[in-house]
Amino acid sequence: MNLSEYILLAASSLFVIVDPLATVPAFLAMTPSDTPEQRIRTARLACCVAASVLLVFSIAGQLLFKVMDITMPAFQIAASIVLLLVAFEERAAGLERDIRDSQKRAKEFESKVNAPFEHDKRYHQLAERQAEIEEKLDLTKNQASSQVEAASGDEREDNSQKQSEAKPVKQSRRAAVRV
Repeated sequence: MNLSEYILLAASSLFVIVDPLATVPAFLAMTPSDTPEQRIRTARLACCVAASVLLVFSIAGQLLFKVMDITMPAFQIAASIVLLLVAFEERAAGLERDIRDSQKRAKEFESKVNAPFEHDKRYHQLAERQAEIEEKLDLTKNQASSQVEAASGDEREDNSQKQSEAKPVKQSRRAAVRV
């Protein structure tokens, strides 16, 4: 690995470790009432502290691991376990939020289900009217065939009257077109 590759690898690693894009919202949230000069001063101080911590652990980190008898694979496993626990906590918080939302919606639906039917009065009126109609139409089989024949005769008369009324209208339209 040559020097340029090493610098690129180190710079990208530091960028990921420090994560300046994610720290901007936190920095702005911590300094909402500060003047621009105070924010610049705070940002410089934070950068100096971060650089000091990185330098101390880059120099003394290996020594610290040797003194505490921690191997790199053991440290990687411990870090993975910590990240796994953080992920579990975030997932549990999301599930708790989903449960609260579901309970809230269930209460809303329960109140709607227990509410009286808003058209109950109209429903009963229509049911009574339907019962009246069924009672009036309660015909025996002998009456039904004679009623159907009578009704069809009435319909024929109505249709013939409508047709006779419709013919003069058609003729007048034709007459109007010819003139």
